[in-house]
Amino acid sequence: MGLLADGWVVAASFAQPAPVKGTVRPSVEVLTIPPAGVGVHLLGTWPGEELVLFEGDGLLQVTQPPFGRRLHIAPTPDGVWIADNDQWELRRFSAEGELSMVVRSSASPAAVTDQLLEEFLAERYRYAVQDPTLEDLKQDQREITRHTTTPSLGMILGMMDGGVSVGEFKLGEAFPRAWITVDPNGIVTTIELPSGFDVKQWGSDWVMGVVRDALDREAIHRYRILGTDPEVQF
Repeated sequence: MGLLADGWVVAASFAQPAPVKGTVRPSVEVLTIPPAGVGVHLLGTWPGEELVLFEGDGLLQVTQPPFGRRLHIAPTPDGVWIADNDQWELRRFSAEGELSMVVRSSASPAAVTDQLLEEFLAERYRYAVQDPTLEDLKQDQREITRHTTTPSLGMILGMMDGGVSVGEFKLGEAFPRAWITVDPNGIVTTIELPSGFDVKQWGSDWVMGVVRDALDREAIHRYRILGTDPEVQF
């Protein structure tokens, strides 16, 4: 999963779901291994990627449901941030497994409407061959949709100073524009990024990522973050 500045390794162990029809989030153990490779520190166990097992064409099939929940893990130089996007809550652990910070938000996720579900399906199958079997796939997805709200957050990235950045939930391949950063002291800042900016790394006062043009050519851009007010833009 990642490497901390002092040589500690962040790893995760994923459980296999039982071959039984239904919705499940197989457990994930997050752990750290010291540089000497002796001993393991278990940070905890969380629900992992949400899966739906269903019967189709006489076989037990596995898929990710629309707006399914998942675990996010973001190593930083001196610790690990962990978030379950079923709720807006992040926990920061030291390499030795000590819980050092909890960050929560009372913001409500968006409601899953019929229109939003159709947008989700259109995005999921945007590159699929447009034939009658595609509608069958979409109908299967409609039938296993159970969430009435979107995930509370889209992604998290560890920051170079030990903080964490949280991107809003977006459909498909769209990149988050609205981000919230939390520094090591717990100071929260809201930042709006340019459209189409694929964030790769955060510093204390800069952000770096990839921008693609109409021909899918990539360029690396680095922006300096100006200002220290609670609401910050470029």
